[in-house]
Amino acid sequence: MASLFPLRSRLLLLLPLLFFTSSCEMLTEELLECNQKIVPKLPEKGLLQGKVGARYSEIISAYVQNADEETFDFQFSVIGILPEGLNFRSDGRVFEIYGIPLKEGIYDFKVKVKLLDVITGTGDGFCFSKDFSKRSYKIVIEA
Repeated sequence: MASLFPLRSRLLLLLPLLFFTSSCEMLTEELLECNQKIVPKLPEKGLLQGKVGARYSEIISAYVQNADEETFDFQFSVIGILPEGLNFRSDGRVFEIYGIPLKEGIYDFKVKVKLLDVITGTGDGFCFSKDFSKRSYKIVIEA
């Protein structure tokens, strides 16, 4: 019986060590995710000029830095005012401004893109510093 005690003691000492090292691996993965900063992005882009009464369409494609954008759902919104007669819609990571402008002018606005998904497993969203991004755009509508 005396020979089993040292073995049992060693096993009891090893169990917390095994748990700690496995937790450290998960923590290391989380810290790497934090370092990679998975956030949605919008490109710098000069938008097409429009003409009053003529059909207008422009596409802006969002992307995710340091990750595969196909794993995310995106939500878009406009901060400011689009030219009268223009609307927007989105499908996946594609944001489209479309319609028939009714009034000339220079229109400054921002597009905001937000990630809706929380990733499970590695990359579970623990370190998302910001799940959205905004970018300023301008549309010029001529008479």
